[in-house]
Amino acid sequence: MSNTPEEEFSQRDKIVFILVNLIYCPFRIAYYIKRFASLKTYRIVLDWVKKQNLPLDTARELKLPFYLAGITWRGTVYALHTDDDRYCILMKTWIFFGRENFCGTFYCDRPLAIANEVISIQGKYICRDRNGEEDYSPNFKALYITKRHNDQLFEVDYRLN
Repeated sequence: MSNTPEEEFSQRDKIVFILVNLIYCPFRIAYYIKRFASLKTYRIVLDWVKKQNLPLDTARELKLPFYLAGITWRGTVYALHTDDDRYCILMKTWIFFGRENFCGTFYCDRPLAIANEVISIQGKYICRDRNGEEDYSPNFKALYITKRHNDQLFEVDYRLN
């Protein structure tokens, strides 16, 4: 009993599909675990960031302690301490391979509003420093909100293209 070319092609497709999913699934599972963890522990991370005593009007990448390192993709958090003494954190839960694109969780210790002078949210997050410049660092330049949980907690992504 021989297979027709159509049957062979469909068997090949099935094998490729299975192999791709075997490779892709662990990464997808890791993303969902990190996403869930970041949405549950953002206050703990922010409390830790506040203890680092960042100067006003600065943004910095901080290496998380061991017990928090598994929350983010690289074990770091991007912390922002604005001129008006607001703390914000960005936890990158997924970083696309070979690119600067990422998905993550963004949290501020005070509610954000559309009319906010320092940080504005209009489907797109833009952060301005005290001079009105649109950049504390490349990580806080323009984040797109994919899900708004409340006025302080957002799921965001950043895509170059």
